[in-house]
Amino acid sequence: MHGKFWMAILGAAALAAFAGCSSDSGGSSTSGSSGGSSTAGSTGSTGGSSSGSTSGSSGGSSGGAVNGCTAASATDMTGQAAVTVAISGFAYSPPCVKVDTGTVVTIDASTVHPLRPGTDCHEDTSGQSPITSSTSNEAVTFGSAGTFGFFCANHCVSNGMKGAVFVQ
Repeated sequence: MHGKFWMAILGAAALAAFAGCSSDSGGSSTSGSSGGSSTAGSTGSTGGSSSGSTSGSSGGSSGGAVNGCTAASATDMTGQAAVTVAISGFAYSPPCVKVDTGTVVTIDASTVHPLRPGTDCHEDTSGQSPITSSTSNEAVTFGSAGTFGFFCANHCVSNGMKGAVFVQ
């Protein structure tokens, strides 16, 4: 039991130290996140230059900061059926959004700004995030509550280009 406690403390300290190395446009540092994962299923292309996916029935990570975002600091877009997270220079705008379940969130992406699911510039390759790797705009229907991080593969480390979707 004591070994697990110290591993948790060391892991949290490592996350806090690593997060302090990145730059966030909001000036805050990330202290890590807790929680489980979601089950996701792809629904294929929605046409045009967007790909689409739908989140499964269980929630993503919960609590704490994700990619420099907290639910309290996220732009509240609840009540909207569709939301767009655009690219502005080397940042997402807005980087942190709060939406209702069932909302379609389109996250802009391109070959210059490839989208990746994950936190603190580390790609989530588990297949559990409803956000998928893409070089075109990604339309995601969030079917369950949770917190889902994303980042630009080319500019996350150098420019802090990352964000999160908080689904309630």
